[in-house]
Amino acid sequence: MASIIKVRDQLIFDLTIPENLPEIGVDGVSQGYMGFPISKVVFHVVTPPVPSQDGSNPTVEQRKAVVSLSINTLALLQFCQATLANLAGNAEQIATASEQFGAQIRQALAATTVVADPSKKPVSSTKN
Repeated sequence: MASIIKVRDQLIFDLTIPENLPEIGVDGVSQGYMGFPISKVVFHVVTPPVPSQDGSNPTVEQRKAVVSLSINTLALLQFCQATLANLAGNAEQIATASEQFGAQIRQALAATTVVADPSKKPVSSTKN
């Protein structure tokens, strides 16, 4: 069932969100074409790196475009402004969450046993 968000702030509108709205995860922005009245932003995901053919570069990052978004330039500008304001307003919470997540990763890695070669004994990353 679709949900409706009623916005009654500076702007007044109802936003209908269908139940089957596609959600696409991205790793970054590959390209941006800013113009008037429409701008275009291309988003990508990063795939496993591939060794270069000539060996001059050990690996080449692979990016795959997954979304090309055409958007009204004013709407894009307003989105960017709102996003930056939201990030700035939550800077402390974002920093705290990042530090906590990093600590959890370090703790998990410290308790991990790695077997680099199955013929060898496991190597523990815990320090004695």
